[in-house]
Amino acid sequence: MRTLTAGEVFSDIAVVWRDDRDRAGRIARRVVRNLRSGGNILDVGCGTGFVLSRIRAEARANGKRVGRTVGVDLAEGMIERARARSGVRAIVGDALRIPVIDQYFDVVVATDVVRFVADPERFVRELFRVTMPGGTIVLELVAASSGGRPKAKGLPSDSLLRQFLDLRRSYGVADVRNTLDELGCEVTEWLGRSRPVDHDPSFLARLGRYSATPEDLMAAKRLTNGSGKASSSPRSVVLVARVPGPRTGGMPIRVRDLPRWSPARVQRLLDGLPIARGYEVVVKPLRWRKRPHVQAFCDFTDKLITIQVPAPFFSFKEYVPYRAKRVRRGRRMYFRWFWRTVWFDRPDELIRYLYLHEYYHWYLREVRGRKSGAETACDRFALQQLGRGVGGYAYSGLAD
Repeated sequence: MRTLTAGEVFSDIAVVWRDDRDRAGRIARRVVRNLRSGGNILDVGCGTGFVLSRIRAEARANGKRVGRTVGVDLAEGMIERARARSGVRAIVGDALRIPVIDQYFDVVVATDVVRFVADPERFVRELFRVTMPGGTIVLELVAASSGGRPKAKGLPSDSLLRQFLDLRRSYGVADVRNTLDELGCEVTEWLGRSRPVDHDPSFLARLGRYSATPEDLMAAKRLTNGSGKASSSPRSVVLVARVPGPRTGGMPIRVRDLPRWSPARVQRLLDGLPIARGYEVVVKPLRWRKRPHVQAFCDFTDKLITIQVPAPFFSFKEYVPYRAKRVRRGRRMYFRWFWRTVWFDRPDELIRYLYLHEYYHWYLREVRGRKSGAETACDRFALQQLGRGVGGYAYSGLAD
């Protein structure tokens, strides 16, 4: 038997995986406490999707509306189980390169995932990248060096039980917290009461019986006969990190030559959207000739986001390109464009859309330090933030 990747190991053990109801309940309560009504939730390393289903149930019990609940996991076997749960959208993806656009989710959850990734710091920064300003990251951590954990000594290298136990990596809980501090997060630490699955003899015995190799069966027998409970089982730590950047207030707004419009009215429209810190929003009329159309721009020199509203305003449609795919035909390469037809029936929708589009230009330049001319990425961000959707959550815009 060859050495399996982490995704293959977790896919193989998906059929015998046992979810911890108490842990899921505690995580769900913390998530719902930090969730704004209608907010989107992402679970990285979602496994069978059990935590997401508990979050949805907890939100219903508290009368709080939930937006999209999305799970990402490297193991296809786990994703198949997660997709069977009502209301959970599960996609296969790497935790070190989460297939989701920047700043999309209000709450991002990761329960006992850090021990199984190659680069914990990069993982934490990925969680930060996909969380909205003012959003929350909920991380459950178990120190890989915790005492009392079963060891793989004596098992052959091709043993499924050994390959599962060998996936654990060493990292420092303090290092994870330091990374969150460097990113400007406000971190609260809670002591958990969860027993990790690799410290649970009954689960490991079940895994050994499922593997059915002679060595794993022998290990399963020892675990069954020798321990009903693990000695020196570690206690987990839950970090609740508030991402900097409020979603309301803080931007000066000017309105020019638009009757019945005022800065206060524009502010009400922009409430709940991420803020382009240090920039002023200017709303002014667009004197169109043939038909109404969209027009806005971000001035990095004068630090202005200018939004133009067609005057007079009539309902109109706009073809918005949200993705381009390179296609080779013979020796020639060309782009295949993907479009979404968007109807703007009121100035309110148009202002929100144009602001989000220009905000993403600001974010790419001022926060990520990149070139800001990624028009399709900005359109994709605006469409998804407004719930228009582009067929999924991935970089490509297609996660179906």
